Amino acid sequence: MMAVFTCIAVISIGNSFLIMGTEKERISIFLGFLAGGICAAVILIYHFRILPKILQTRKMYKKFISGKILEIGTQENLLEAYPETHEVYQRVNEWINREKQMESSNRQAKFLALQNQINPHFLYNTLEAIRGDALEEGMESLASTTEALAAFFRYTISNRNFLVTVEDELINIQNYFQIQRYRFGDELSLNIRFMDNEAEIRTLQIPKLTLQPIIENSVFHG
Repeated sequence: MMAVFTCIAVISIGNSFLIMGTEKERISIFLGFLAGGICAAVILIYHFRILPKILQTRKMYKKFISGKILEIGTQENLLEAYPETHEVYQRVNEWINREKQMESSNRQAKFLALQNQINPHFLYNTLEAIRGDALEEGMESLASTTEALAAFFRYTISNRNFLVTVEDELINIQNYFQIQRYRFGDELSLNIRFMDNEAEIRTLQIPKLTLQPIIENSVFHG
């Protein structure tokens, strides 16, 4: 009886192990399928939803780095995806705007330079014609004023040097003063005096049109 009982006990324990082993296999298989399904779902979501957004954002980022202007919607998407690029984006936009302004200024400067090449000749010829007519009519005051006006415009427009001599500036303000005196008559007078070293001072160089605004301010504001 004892031996039979022992055998039965051993067999019973063996069956228990077999049952437990089968359940573990089933759980392992189930967990394997579950993990595989989760991985497949993650891959599908990444492929169809996340990956296109990453590729689109990367494409927009390349455009942004290359300096191309992005639309407002794409700007927001890019800055949302890459917050650290906000400062870089502002700098690139500022650089692009400066380049556009410089290009526009260069075009305007070239246009004005072309105008300055054409208009002065017409202006000088017209003033010279007026001066000639004034001399024929005996209007010496008008003739001298017209000559001063032509010289004033020639100095202001044609002379492109930044630095000029004091002598050149004095001649220019004398022409300017003669023009204003034709308007206001003998109410105006101009006296130029040097305390010492006059010859040396006349040869010194100063920025162009430094003295004329001073004389103009004196004429109109006393």
